[in-house]
Amino acid sequence: LGWSDRMESSPTSHQTCIPLPSDPGGKPLDHEAHMSMVPIHIVTHASQLPTEFLVPSPDGQLVIGFDCEGVDLCRHGTLCIMQLAFPDAIYLVDAIQGGEMLMKACKPALESSYITKVIHDCKRDSEALYFQFGIKLHNVVDTQIAYSLIEEQEGRTRLPDDYISFVGLLADPRYCVNVDGEIKNCTRDGRWSGGLSINNTKNGGILLRPMCGPQTVSPEAGISYLEKQEV
Repeated sequence: LGWSDRMESSPTSHQTCIPLPSDPGGKPLDHEAHMSMVPIHIVTHASQLPTEFLVPSPDGQLVIGFDCEGVDLCRHGTLCIMQLAFPDAIYLVDAIQGGEMLMKACKPALESSYITKVIHDCKRDSEALYFQFGIKLHNVVDTQIAYSLIEEQEGRTRLPDDYISFVGLLADPRYCVNVDGEIKNCTRDGRWSGGLSINNTKNGGILLRPMCGPQTVSPEAGISYLEKQEV
């Protein structure tokens, strides 16, 4: 059974598409074959999260995509949602509705060395987690830093403070073959929206509860595909 099948409670009514790793043999994949549709679970209680996440173990090490959304996300802002991308599902952890109890339940996983968190530019996320919830984000693979290190090792120069964006990284064919076009297509035809609007200020945006459509899930929720990319 998949993680979603073992959840105690999972009100799933939305889906999104995430890019899959490119073929190791370099063979081109058609549009649909290069994408994977996965369910989006809105989490307001710890029982809705996978046990493997809540109870980290050396015998069940995980690699997940991770991203935070909030209002003025930093130490003084408000962390509203954590996006956790697993291979078979995306979990939107509602820090507003779930509150301190839910975030406390997530703390062991976020601080665990047995769960690798893949994120793009974790500075503000880690600040918000620490100063608002006392969580010390650990065992992180920051793809923005990884990209810069690879560029430097290969002798490429960049201007100070010239950091690559998440979308910019996905558009780089050296690391994400055939992904850029898929992202544009998903964004244009709405398949990435999943029917959730966490950033739509007109409708109340990220602070609006309950979270319901029409809304927009950040493409960064699909960062899980980076697990198998050599970035």
